[in-house]
Amino acid sequence: FHFGMTGGLKATGAAHKTESGGVLTGIADEESLTRALEEVGGEGRRMLVERFVTGGIAEVLVAARREWPLGITLTLGAGGTLAELMEDTVTLLAPVTEEEAEAALAGLRVGRLLAGYRGAPAGDARAAAQAAVRLVDLLASRPDLLEVEVNPLVVTPNGAWAVDALITPRSP
Repeated sequence: FHFGMTGGLKATGAAHKTESGGVLTGIADEESLTRALEEVGGEGRRMLVERFVTGGIAEVLVAARREWPLGITLTLGAGGTLAELMEDTVTLLAPVTEEEAEAALAGLRVGRLLAGYRGAPAGDARAAAQAAVRLVDLLASRPDLLEVEVNPLVVTPNGAWAVDALITPRSP
């Protein structure tokens, strides 16, 4: 992040940052960053300053999990603050190809947004599918992890950007 672009400030560690007052957007200069840090970070919270992703078509949830006795699963669905509200998910059993992930996304309600709902621009569903497969590959290569969830993955017409992630290690 550098000044001259719009950014955001996010508290680290919480699963639901928006509800806990841990997210502020619209930071464009040093003065607004200082104010935001005082407002959100005043309780000794660790903070993350990020560039604000613009041009998002849809927010998608992408999660790879170890599910005993099945193995690794991949969950795709509507993400961001609508994840629980819409309950629009599908779960696939790994290994998963990019084509399978893209088809699964297309079958969801959020898939209509990615396809360009009502004349709106289409989102880069292939980039979202690639990100999903990479999460599965990451989990497969890291036996010390139980879960990696990206929520939201902001899908734009030309890519997909992980805005927040939660990584759960195995218990010792």
